[in-house]
Amino acid sequence: DGGDYTISGLTITSTTADDAAIGLFGVVDGGTVKNLNLEDVSINVTNSDLAGAAIGMMLNGATADYITVSGTIIGYDGVGGIVGRLIIDGTISNCINNASVTSSYGGIGGIVGKAYYEDGANTSTFASVTKCTNKGTVTAPMYIGGIAGLARANVTDCINEGAIVGGTQTGGIVGQLIAAGTVSGNENKAKVSGKNHLGGIIGDYSQSNAYTYYNVSIANNINRGELAATEQCAAIMGCNNIDGFTAMTATGNVSYYYVEGLELFGNPEDMVIDATNEFIIEAADFATFKTAVEAGINVTLTADITTTAAITTSGVSSVVDLNGKTLTIGAGDNQFNDESNITIKNGVINITGVTVGGNAIFRLDEYEKTLVTTMTLENVNIIGDGYSSAYGIFYIGDSSVLNVIGGEWELKNDTHTAGGVFKADASAATLNIEGTKITAHNVRRFVTYAATEIDNATIALSGDDDEVDAEMEHGFNRSPLAISNSTITM
Repeated sequence: DGGDYTISGLTITSTTADDAAIGLFGVVDGGTVKNLNLEDVSINVTNSDLAGAAIGMMLNGATADYITVSGTIIGYDGVGGIVGRLIIDGTISNCINNASVTSSYGGIGGIVGKAYYEDGANTSTFASVTKCTNKGTVTAPMYIGGIAGLARANVTDCINEGAIVGGTQTGGIVGQLIAAGTVSGNENKAKVSGKNHLGGIIGDYSQSNAYTYYNVSIANNINRGELAATEQCAAIMGCNNIDGFTAMTATGNVSYYYVEGLELFGNPEDMVIDATNEFIIEAADFATFKTAVEAGINVTLTADITTTAAITTSGVSSVVDLNGKTLTIGAGDNQFNDESNITIKNGVINITGVTVGGNAIFRLDEYEKTLVTTMTLENVNIIGDGYSSAYGIFYIGDSSVLNVIGGEWELKNDTHTAGGVFKADASAATLNIEGTKITAHNVRRFVTYAATEIDNATIALSGDDDEVDAEMEHGFNRSPLAISNSTITM
């Protein structure tokens, strides 16, 4: 127990043998090292296979807890900021590494170089690395991780903030996962660069006959770091070499980093990957926003955005989280086509001043097309003054669906247009309005043709008494209609 005291200037520059454990403590066998700060460490043993600032090697249930390190650590293999190697079982928890960690070979991590063992016929004993943070740069040719270079272990709730500079088997959290283990609740915030088998969370998964295989879980990890690979990479795990040996599941993993063509998982064969794994782009400008929506990538606004060109999708699904921000529409005729499924939620859409000719501001597929495009507006407030659209704000294609759930709309159409709010050309188009308050002035029509269901809504519609051309013609024009628990004033 270090009692939260600090040891400064620990310096090690030689070793008696490659496999001699290097660190403040060489080997910790079943014991505990905790509550210790190591400042300005200088370890430079280029032939060492077991080097860590605090502990060279841990085994047999040993524990490293609340250890903080700064300085420089250089070794050959099995090199970590806190621990060189963790063998069979044991726990590294609540540790922070600020030191740079470097190897001319590999098997290095910001927290532990290698947390694995060749078990032969052994059973389900696993090491644990949990609630640790790496802030130091980690550099090696292969098997490099922000937390662990090689792992047959449970790596959970860790954070990497240090740049990872590698070659192959390079990951923001784990360089290579071997044969078993859980990697969950971790977050990579730093750039990961290398050649191939590179991932924001895990570089790759592999196995050999030296290991007993157990199910692998990759769950609820977040990658925010840029990925720079000259060959193969993926946002969560760069490469998978399961080959049927292991059941691997991936759920709830998110990457906030995306470039065109990037996948979440490399070689996903034999994996069970559910729909909760996703890209989310954080957009503060229109170009980023447009790229995400048109590529079918979920997007969250981090600032108010104004569109300067029409958005067009084809057969994609994405969720746009306005995140309390305002999306101002600067260009009409935004088209969502070919079975696209778009959800927009939690914010404001401003259509003030938009002018569209023969189409609509938002268009869900086209006339006489049987493909079902779906748009859902959930808790979205729409405001508009002086907008002009001959068809309406929304055009709903013949078999398409528009769902409006919650939100308040305050609309005032340009008095020189004949447009309405919702337009369709066939009753196969579907409009559902639930729990929404809509006030619309200067409208000729509210709904045309679309089969409409309205529940628990308040709708107030009016033409303009001073402009004959803007008097209302129809509230609902040839629209099959079901209304419940709602108030509609025209």
